Amino acid sequence: MARKLKKEIELCIKKVNDGFGIFERLWEKIYDSDDQSVRQKTAAELKRELKKLQRCRDQIKGWLSTPRDCRDKLQTLKDIKGDIETKMEAFKKCEREVKTKAFSKEGLKQAGTFFVFVCVCVWKTHSHSQSLDTQYTYS
Repeated sequence: MARKLKKEIELCIKKVNDGFGIFERLWEKIYDSDDQSVRQKTAAELKRELKKLQRCRDQIKGWLSTPRDCRDKLQTLKDIKGDIETKMEAFKKCEREVKTKAFSKEGLKQAGTFFVFVCVCVWKTHSHSQSLDTQYTYS
């Protein structure tokens, strides 16, 4: 029984390490791309990969709940569980960024151009109303 469990744990660790590699490649692809549609598609792939990692995390949690069975791999499993949770948090932020539309208020705030956008709108409105006032006075 212990040999079978050890083999399962090693297989899970291998899956997680492979998943981390795929996750990192997709992560770089998202932030290297400027095209919004590519970023959204890559984010969907990243989400699928994260789901696989979460399934492994649940399996690891089960093993950690019975530490007698896997005491030789205990620290490794704890580290992997923590790494998966870190990637989950990072993905949450990434997903929020990818879903934000470029010219929405949030998107403009992220770009730091919201203030400039508001100033331009106020200026346009102000200059337009002044031009209308001069038209009516000359008529």
